[in-house]
Amino acid sequence: MTSKTLPPHGTYARARGNHRSGAGRCYCQPCRAAEHAYTKRRLLLKATGRPLLIDAAPVRAHLKKLRQAGAAYTAIADTLGVPRSTLSNITSGRNGRLRSSTATAILAIRPGQAIDTTRSVAALGSIRRIRALFAAGHTLKAIAAAAEIEESTASYLVNGHAVTIRRELALRIEAGYTALAHRRGTSVRNLRRARREQWAGPDYWDVEDFDDPAFEPATDRIPGYISRSEDCFELERLGYSREQIAERLGVTRDGLQRALSIYRQKQTAPDVRKAA
Repeated sequence: MTSKTLPPHGTYARARGNHRSGAGRCYCQPCRAAEHAYTKRRLLLKATGRPLLIDAAPVRAHLKKLRQAGAAYTAIADTLGVPRSTLSNITSGRNGRLRSSTATAILAIRPGQAIDTTRSVAALGSIRRIRALFAAGHTLKAIAAAAEIEESTASYLVNGHAVTIRRELALRIEAGYTALAHRRGTSVRNLRRARREQWAGPDYWDVEDFDDPAFEPATDRIPGYISRSEDCFELERLGYSREQIAERLGVTRDGLQRALSIYRQKQTAPDVRKAA
């Protein structure tokens, strides 16, 4: 029987040992330093209201959602740079708590990510992205060029003819959407079609919502990026850090940063809708 490889010296795991495998604690200087650093960080986070370990239940629910969207645990683990067993322990309920940094990284993975590019995925998210770009006034030619796809493919999708597409195509469309979403196009014709068909523009979509069939954008409300940005400015005025603000608003720090970036871009972007 082959014994399990011990963690390297200078890590918290080696310092603490593992009662399940029978590995004892290590008191060498690098391991003691690693344990001291871990304890210091844990106490600092606790003092500032940011626990090192948090409840795994929301992460478990998110992993289930990722799996339903076609993600594989191996691909998720590779994306995060963690062992697959870490995810298995969370989903099985064996780990009731986990590091807040690990939780943040898992929650940042959106449905539709961490999937083999050769697999088929639902076309809904891609259709919605192209339609949102129509609502921003972009031409079919510009959308196809940004996504590096044929115009006929973009046309087929915007008309809602596809049910599934290859993941590789979905990634191209996602990249094209990201490139164009926060710039105004010049097609009054597409603006009018989007208005007629009641297609919501980029302002009313968060990135994780495109692939969620249960989500319908609320075009009668203030776009999320505006409310988050204005809340952020107010909380910053009160002395909160970006990390604390993101936690209070229930978004990741990257998600908050995206909202602020979009908000600033919109302040200077010309609005082609006035021509329609």
